[in-house]
Amino acid sequence: MKLIVRIIESVVSLSLLLTPAIAQDVGKGKNLAGKDLQNRDLRQEDLNGANLEGANLTAANLADAIMTKANLKEANLSRARLNGADLTGADLRLANLESAGIQNATLSQANFEGLDLKQLSLQGCTLRGTNLKNVKGIGDITRADFRDADLRGAYLLGAIDYGGTTAVFRGAKYDKRTRWPKGFDVEASGAKLVETAEEPAKEPAAKEPAPKGKKTAEAAPAAKAAAKPAPAPVAAKVLDPNKPSGAPPEAAVKKLLEEFWAGTRVKNTYNYQVMKYGKPRKGEYRTDGVPANSNTTVFPLMVTCEHVVEYADGTTKSEVKSQQFIFFQGEFGEWTFRFKGNN
Repeated sequence: MKLIVRIIESVVSLSLLLTPAIAQDVGKGKNLAGKDLQNRDLRQEDLNGANLEGANLTAANLADAIMTKANLKEANLSRARLNGADLTGADLRLANLESAGIQNATLSQANFEGLDLKQLSLQGCTLRGTNLKNVKGIGDITRADFRDADLRGAYLLGAIDYGGTTAVFRGAKYDKRTRWPKGFDVEASGAKLVETAEEPAKEPAAKEPAPKGKKTAEAAPAAKAAAKPAPAPVAAKVLDPNKPSGAPPEAAVKKLLEEFWAGTRVKNTYNYQVMKYGKPRKGEYRTDGVPANSNTTVFPLMVTCEHVVEYADGTTKSEVKSQQFIFFQGEFGEWTFRFKGNN
């Protein structure tokens, strides 16, 4: 019995001696580029400013670790546990986060640009000011904080907020390439539409000296007239010349579509470009929504229209819609339609 106790004590002593040596190979500001750290238990480890570029952190436990400003470019974080970790300002470009756990992590000011997150759950994460340009594959966004994040070109179509509207997007930047979750109310979210690339500043035209004998005030009206911008050209209406007999009047089509597109916007302008009818056919109750047991004719219609939205603060957003619909008359003779999809 005494021998067994001595063996146990020796093993414990040996492990205590070895532990500091193991811990010394990681830490704050360490250069760990390319290092194999898979399956390592690094919970609550201080890796502030560490260089982990290309490191193998597969299945590593980094829960609650401090990884502020860490270089994680091209690091393999597949199946790593990062729940509660602080990655403020970390660089994760080209990193592999497949099947990683990162819920409730702090990701503010981090750089995820261009990553495919492969349905990564960001539930409860703080992403204030985070670079998410051209990111795709975001999964769960319940209670995620995207305030002031850069979402230009981001693909969020598959993202899900299981709490309904618990994710916060106030001040987040987006552009015309950003794709939002289905049914997401961009205007109500407080996100800001910005241009993808800033236009170069135009140099002011050099002033020509006023001709002798003429007052500069006399040239002012002409200068004012020249400075006045020309009115924007109205988009031409390219209607289908082969509009089938019995199809709905143009006014009825526009009224229904504009009610469908308008939502709760402040001011809407519609510049129709194309209206093209398909071949009329008998409607189906289940697929088209026509009245049951009827011989209702449906008119397939493809519409391309520029939708310009003006907000209360004077800013505008323009979007070209190219969509397919079917129009038909209801059981009381009123025109109605069903949305069939985007072109």
